[in-house]
Amino acid sequence: MGALNPLFLLLGLAAAVPILLHLLHRRDARTYTFPALRYLVRTERDRSRRIRTSQLLLMTVRVAVVILLAAAGSRLFLSSGTSRHPPTAVALVVDNSLSSGLVVGEERTLDRLAAVGQATLDRAGDDDVFWIIRAGEPWLAATPMSAGEARQELSGIRPSDARGDLGASLERAGALLAEAVPPLREIHLLSDLQASGWPEELSLDESIPVLVLRTADSLPPNLAVTSTLVGGGLSPVVGGRVELAVEAGPAASDASEISVRVATRGRVRGVLSLLPGTSGRLELPAADEGWTSGYAETGPDALRADDRRHFVYRTYPPVSVATAGDVGIFVTEALAVLASGGRTRPSAPATARVLVSEGAALAQEPEADAALLLLPPADPDMLPALNRRLSELGIPWRLSGGTAGGGATLSGVRLPPPLQGVRVDRAYEMRPEGGATAGALATVAGSPWAVEGLDDRGRRYLLLGSSMDESSTSLPVSARMVPFVAWITSEWARRDGGAGTVGHQAGRPLPAPPDARAARLPSGRVLAVGGGRTVTETGEAGLYAFLTREPEPANPTEELAGVQPGGNGAAQDSVLSWVAVVSDPRESDLAPLSNDRLRELIPEARLAENPEEWLDMVFQVGRGPELWRVLLAAAFVLLIVEGVMARSGSREGGG
Repeated sequence: MGALNPLFLLLGLAAAVPILLHLLHRRDARTYTFPALRYLVRTERDRSRRIRTSQLLLMTVRVAVVILLAAAGSRLFLSSGTSRHPPTAVALVVDNSLSSGLVVGEERTLDRLAAVGQATLDRAGDDDVFWIIRAGEPWLAATPMSAGEARQELSGIRPSDARGDLGASLERAGALLAEAVPPLREIHLLSDLQASGWPEELSLDESIPVLVLRTADSLPPNLAVTSTLVGGGLSPVVGGRVELAVEAGPAASDASEISVRVATRGRVRGVLSLLPGTSGRLELPAADEGWTSGYAETGPDALRADDRRHFVYRTYPPVSVATAGDVGIFVTEALAVLASGGRTRPSAPATARVLVSEGAALAQEPEADAALLLLPPADPDMLPALNRRLSELGIPWRLSGGTAGGGATLSGVRLPPPLQGVRVDRAYEMRPEGGATAGALATVAGSPWAVEGLDDRGRRYLLLGSSMDESSTSLPVSARMVPFVAWITSEWARRDGGAGTVGHQAGRPLPAPPDARAARLPSGRVLAVGGGRTVTETGEAGLYAFLTREPEPANPTEELAGVQPGGNGAAQDSVLSWVAVVSDPRESDLAPLSNDRLRELIPEARLAENPEEWLDMVFQVGRGPELWRVLLAAAFVLLIVEGVMARSGSREGGG
């Protein structure tokens, strides 16, 4: 037997009230018996004995009523002591995000959570159905399985380097259970309840109970490298300064200074002393053209996964840039700033690697390896000429005079950092031609605003939906204009997709460069990415290599060290580009969600403070029906009996 609201059992202490009233009602007085009254005394003694018996019974009934009400309020239930229960559909949400690798004492958090999950599965029946959802690996499919299959999968779960989105995982669990065959359903959440893993609000089916396990462990301090940024997010140029910005955290930590060691190409370049939540800068040696990888790391602690943060960059020669037509004062000034800094050099349109064209001003055929940035004209009457030129170039997009935007902010899964927060007031309508499937880099109010792809000669193009003037968008008059043009010329325009100096967060889909055919993960595993596919399995932090060809099947275990940036491995010539996949800095903040906040998100959550309470909650229907209805009925009957006995005793006492 157990109780869902055990605190209500404390109300049973109120049973002492009838007992105290009975004791206070007793009269202890010395009596003197006269001989003439002995017969009456004997009669009175017999009557008093009956009254005392009646009062004891009345007190017993009142005590029983109080106890029954307390037991009903605590929601007592029967426990059969076996795993037999009606078939139940269970979605087991396991939080295997980066923070689950925290070692508390001598045990890893994920191992402790998995042990509780295994104990739950030991109580499962043959007709139960399970889904296991990994919060740290959302790309993995969740399929129905038996308890035995769930045990095997649970035993193989390892911590991911990605962030756990517990809100999305719970909503996914609810959607799966909504289609489940067994009518009885439960969601089991096994998590460290890290506050940063929860959304602002959560929408769940209230008919599905959510069981939550909270551990009361005191968390050890955690120090981490939360950010590295090379050259402000832009690839360095040959012979130029290479500046690395490093941030330590988490900001909530009250630790003293953290020593962060920075290394590139296997050599330590310097050590920074940083307070949590602050950043420092270090100048790295200038490099020749090519790839350079490195890392920033702090000393080991209880959470090792965020102690080292990788970065990678490629050093390029200055890119040649040309313009066609009147690209506007803002683009012209941005190109002049980049040229004065040695990042670009002016060139003739026929030999430029990047060609910026306004409207239909592109008079001659660009080079085969050129990248085209196409800006629409400010005058809508010039759109027909632009559309004809797009058709001649084999670009399957057309612009019309309809305006969109209305002050909306640019958005998109692949939105470049310089475009984040940019407002669009006027934009042309962009529509694909001939079944074009080119993806949009940016959208405004749900419509494409910046689209990219390859023309009929294999040249990269980027077509914008607004002209570069202050009446159309906030970009030209903002501090993002120069970084945007720099991103166009030094990152986007590269055939390899750019150097990726801004780390890509683990857990998010990683787009592959157009010419990539395979991706090599930090573990050495190779995935095919032909046809512009994205890499979804990004749960490993480290360096990802995009390859122009898949490795030979005869040598599938080729050492990753042989193709590291700057290395001399035989497979180096097949590497198209590198990307550093890094952890989300929010995972380094281990502060847990409060009980009050949990109740706000999941009002009907059933919270267990330890594994024993957890096992008492799971498979509630397997414990038999709750007893509160029976207990309330019994209390009601006893109240009627108490009323009859009280009236009978009053008449007898008054007689």
